[in-house]
Amino acid sequence: MPESKDAPQRRRDRIATWVSAILALATYLALVRPFLPQINDDAFITFRYAKFLALGRGPYFNVGEPVEGYTNPLMVPLMAVVWRVAGDDAVLPAAKGLGVLSGCAAVLAAGVLARRILAGLPEGVFSRTSCVCFGGAASLLTAINGALLLNSTTGLETTLFAALVTAGLAAMAGEASGGGRRWVGVIFALAALTRPEGVAVFVVAAAAEFLAGARHDAARHRALKRDGLIVAGVVILHLALRALLYDGEFLPNTYYAKSGGMPERTAGGYLLGFARNHLGARDALSAVFRLLLPATAPLMMWIVVRLRREATVPGKEAQAVDAPVRPTRAVMIAAPAACVTVFGVAAVFFTGPDWMPGFRLLAPYVPAAAAVGVASAAGICASFAARRATAWGLGTLAACIAWLWTVQRETISRDLSDIRIRAEGYRKGHAELAAWLFNSARPGDVVALMDIGLVGFLNPDLRVLDITGLTDRMIARAPGPFLCKRFAPAYVYDQRPRFLILTLQAPLRPGGEDDFRNLRPFTPIEERLIEDPAFSAWYARPREPEEDADLLERLACVTGASRVFRHEYPGLSYFLAAFERVAEAADPDAGR
Repeated sequence: MPESKDAPQRRRDRIATWVSAILALATYLALVRPFLPQINDDAFITFRYAKFLALGRGPYFNVGEPVEGYTNPLMVPLMAVVWRVAGDDAVLPAAKGLGVLSGCAAVLAAGVLARRILAGLPEGVFSRTSCVCFGGAASLLTAINGALLLNSTTGLETTLFAALVTAGLAAMAGEASGGGRRWVGVIFALAALTRPEGVAVFVVAAAAEFLAGARHDAARHRALKRDGLIVAGVVILHLALRALLYDGEFLPNTYYAKSGGMPERTAGGYLLGFARNHLGARDALSAVFRLLLPATAPLMMWIVVRLRREATVPGKEAQAVDAPVRPTRAVMIAAPAACVTVFGVAAVFFTGPDWMPGFRLLAPYVPAAAAVGVASAAGICASFAARRATAWGLGTLAACIAWLWTVQRETISRDLSDIRIRAEGYRKGHAELAAWLFNSARPGDVVALMDIGLVGFLNPDLRVLDITGLTDRMIARAPGPFLCKRFAPAYVYDQRPRFLILTLQAPLRPGGEDDFRNLRPFTPIEERLIEDPAFSAWYARPREPEEDADLLERLACVTGASRVFRHEYPGLSYFLAAFERVAEAADPDAGR
């Protein structure tokens, strides 16, 4: 059978698609590999819930305590299956693997979204091969983003959420650009189960699609209703299950624990930090411009093209050389992704900033922002030079990619250094503390502490009292911001924890030595626990150190702890002091 006339073009398109995808994925995998040693304590909170589910104890952190201390319900059953099949050692690698695979999916989805937005331009403005190249640029912009790279290996759900949101937007854009609508409702329903804001993301995207043209298209309107019913049905079922499992609660306990914000952290400072570290901003004004540029890019494309068209109408000769494009349809296709990007930035003001490195709240919206920005830049270039639009557009984007990589190199290098230090700290501090508790405690003993993840995961038979409130309902609802909840210390001491783990920190002197003269508790909660009379009566046992005692033994003797474990931490000394409750005195209420 003779080859069709467009077969060579289709072959070139396939080659361009594979080359751009392989280049973007290779870049992402090469850059994410150094982040693999990372350890995040919060991930082990989810892992303990998953472990208990696999053990038949229910999706709880402590047996008999129906408190939802996680915000990623989709991860819990996934990790429960992993634990059931392969045990403790497989859970963290599996979660990291899922994070990296999700990062790959987000990188590819950004390229697909960009191509589908460009498909809204008039036929002939860009060839399919050119659209593939622009999609590859969007994927590369996503692949080099330091925030997405760091969040790929935390063991949390960040890149899974990013992949689902971007894939949902790409599927939504598929119908608008004539590519067909598949799985939009299912994808966004999974996103809603991955992070609480997934529901809001779908509402924003659906509203934008409706206002941008779906209300005038009967088929798209029906599809949007169907997708809404799928998402709503899944969300209602999840809420009903949550109310059943967690004593009628319709919000996760972490919402209450973190609803007061973070001490000394503001939403504006959080956004400014992201813009400085990953977008090269130097001041607040440039930070606002860079943060909102991808979201406003479609509107800018429409304005530029509109002005350009009006300028070329009188001169027919100029119009023939550089025929202006009409981007209205492309702007409508880009509207959901642009609005979701705005939502991602604005949501920080409602939820408050996060304490984790890597800007976990903003990372999921990087792929959508990259796709919208690239497609809009291509449209603007097409309005100025229709015959040379691909060359101008790809040249401009190549310069932007090189510049963004340059401005992020210092941040990425610092993040890599910090996570290596912290990973070593978890191995020497938290893991050794967990092993000591495993050998020293009895099943059913209560241990009260701040960093509950790794210690709790490795000690499933201990009851863990979370003094920060993530898995404790009373502390979560106490007034005050996260880590500064104001509750009576008696709430902790009345539960008579056998072990009380307090986190102490000391600054470093210029030479790198520990400044123990300024040793203090890590959080105000721990400071109040130390100041309470029950602490000195029941837990602190100061003593004289032996002559040959090492630094940690001396610190344990001075503070009255049974053992002290050192957690490596960037820029300061961070110690886990384990205090054991003394034997019962004649008066059981003494000191309380």
